[in-house]
Amino acid sequence: LLKKNALALALTLIFALDPLVVNQFTLSMLDSLQLTLLLLFFLVLAYAIDTKHARPRIFLSVVAGAAIGLFSETKFPLLSPVLLYLGSVVFLRQRRWQTLTTFLAAACIFYVLPYLPYFLSGHTIIEWLRVQKGIVAFYVKSDLAPNFGSLITTLIANRYQNLFTKVWEPNTQWSLAWPVVTMLGISALLQRKKQSSLIYW
Repeated sequence: LLKKNALALALTLIFALDPLVVNQFTLSMLDSLQLTLLLLFFLVLAYAIDTKHARPRIFLSVVAGAAIGLFSETKFPLLSPVLLYLGSVVFLRQRRWQTLTTFLAAACIFYVLPYLPYFLSGHTIIEWLRVQKGIVAFYVKSDLAPNFGSLITTLIANRYQNLFTKVWEPNTQWSLAWPVVTMLGISALLQRKKQSSLIYW
């Protein structure tokens, strides 16, 4: 919309530094950490396809494996088998088994690496496998129902329904700018629909 890199990047930076985003970046609830790792994986994979030298390919296979391993460890790895298959196909097409085995080994190592403090405190592999089983059981048995209306009520009236308790709560990061920007955004979309050749702020 802005058509200038500096303005577009400045706007993105302002959004990225919003307290609502910053406070949740290290949490898995917002999925920003997992998304960052996923984008890194795709970026490295795209670069690996174009690289013609052997040494960078090994480095890229390590980075791609690390990205997919940490991606899988961050949250329930439902998408991971597909991504592992995709990465394996890319590295296998280079007809170098070393890059493929490096990619898969890095993925396994970086999946387990965040558990290092867990193992150092005396836990065994069997206990770790029980933890993995517990994670799978949590997602399989979870029956949380989404509340689609909370999006509008949060933006306009600063009230959202807690997924677990079902109690309506205020959001600590909310400001008067939220309903104003929401109304302006809806207005702009309606104007855009009427006159598709123009963009209304």
